[in-house]
Amino acid sequence: MSAHCSQIGRRLVFIVFVAAVLVPALPLAAAPIGGTLTGKVVMKTADATLPGTPLNVTLLYLNPGLFRATDEAADSRTTTTAPDGSFTFTGLDNSSSGVYRVVVQYKGITYEPAEQDVTDISGATGKSSAVRFTNNATTATVEIPVYEPIVSDKAATFTIKSDQIILNEVRPQFYSVLEALQITNPGDHTLVGALNPDGSMAQGVPLVFTAPANAQTITTNRTDLIPTADLTGQKLTLRLPIQPGASDLTATYDLPGSASGLSFQRTLDYAATKVQVLVSDSRQALASTTLHNDGPIQAPQGATPFKQFSLDNPQAGQQIDLTIGPSPSTPPQATASTPQKSTFARIRDKATVPFLLVLAGICLVLMLLILRAPQRGATGSPMPRRAAGEPLATSNETPADPSSAGESDTAPEAVDTSGSGSQPSRRMRGRPHDYDLDDAEREIEAANSDAGEVKESRNRDQP
Repeated sequence: MSAHCSQIGRRLVFIVFVAAVLVPALPLAAAPIGGTLTGKVVMKTADATLPGTPLNVTLLYLNPGLFRATDEAADSRTTTTAPDGSFTFTGLDNSSSGVYRVVVQYKGITYEPAEQDVTDISGATGKSSAVRFTNNATTATVEIPVYEPIVSDKAATFTIKSDQIILNEVRPQFYSVLEALQITNPGDHTLVGALNPDGSMAQGVPLVFTAPANAQTITTNRTDLIPTADLTGQKLTLRLPIQPGASDLTATYDLPGSASGLSFQRTLDYAATKVQVLVSDSRQALASTTLHNDGPIQAPQGATPFKQFSLDNPQAGQQIDLTIGPSPSTPPQATASTPQKSTFARIRDKATVPFLLVLAGICLVLMLLILRAPQRGATGSPMPRRAAGEPLATSNETPADPSSAGESDTAPEAVDTSGSGSQPSRRMRGRPHDYDLDDAEREIEAANSDAGEVKESRNRDQP
């Protein structure tokens, strides 16, 4: 037994040793490896040249989809540039699922290829700086522009093309806000806030978001900017290099409302070409004294509809406002006295199909019970049948015999055979005038018999 256990232990040690040796040598992503990517780093600042030392180029392999700054790489490789700035990566996935991000670091600033309009495998379109092998091609080429950094100490060195504020009602009376600045740098230098002695970037340009007084959870969705973000009071300061062309900077915060609605007031930090405020359309009452109501905007099928408000050429320090009323908003109506409804009408208004079916079933059961119940008299006991020819008693007293006229008025009373002692001898069903059908037939039969006897007696008396 001990020898067998020792043999198993030696096998496990051998398996662990082989795994430790071979696993690091295996590729992280099992995919076709027939693609080759060639590229070149190009200096775009006038009168400047690339340094003679090689630059590091990193290739990140991403999962299929549009590239985003927050995407996490599944694999990565690194190479260096030649004196002319060229570089090459081989053995890449050239299928439709191969999505790569090429990154170059120059003087502390990250540069990537220019953005292009792309469509992912689900059909969604957008802008992306990712690199793909189209139509299963085996080669792809990219160009990565770089710029010399310069300190931006004047606001005129960049402009805010648009300030877009999106208010989305994530739950009743609670809004999540995404604010995005689209920044334009018309020059050929990357703007920074400060430089190190060697000419590399020390920090980026400080850009400010002043959130409303009732804003909560103020932050940014740019994970690369969170470590250097500064939140003081309701003011969020983010620092980033502003490269030539267009770039975006975003901030997020929450706005709690109340049963009476939400009052949104925002003081603009920068002059802009246009300010757009978009509100998720939940049939709220919307009003603004500073923004123009553009109405609903076109949204893709299935997307949340929004209403847009805008303002052209606002200045720094200008205040914008938007009032979001309760949802939905209904105009007050004059109250008029309504007539009192009957009980039947109230039941009819509130009745439902199951209720009516149950009520009909109860009525049917009651009708069957009534029809199947034995006939009972006024005393509650079954009615005895009267023999043929027996007169029907109509009162507790026996009518006086005409032949006994002149005799004592104290005629003997009829005997009550019902056992009640106080109820009439005639059997009744329900109301006094509801005679039993059998009793009526017997009365007619008895009357005919009596009439026959009288007629026969008269015939005998005649000579």
